[in-house]
Amino acid sequence: MSTSQITITLPESSINFLEKYAQKNYRTVSELINDYVTLLKKVENYTFHPDIEKYAGFLPADLDMNL
Repeated sequence: MSTSQITITLPESSINFLEKYAQKNYRTVSELINDYVTLLKKVENYTFHPDIEKYAGFLPADLDMNL
């Protein structure tokens, strides 16, 4: 797989969190970001099964689901 390098700007607290999280989980920040991008790709292309899709819009959008 070919790779490219980018520069991103984040709040320092976010960068610190990413670095600590990556270290605790034996990962690199690049791996974490790549995993997240992979997840976004899956979610963007996800479609519900037709039996579930037919219930879309069944509940009002403003329904409070916090119990």
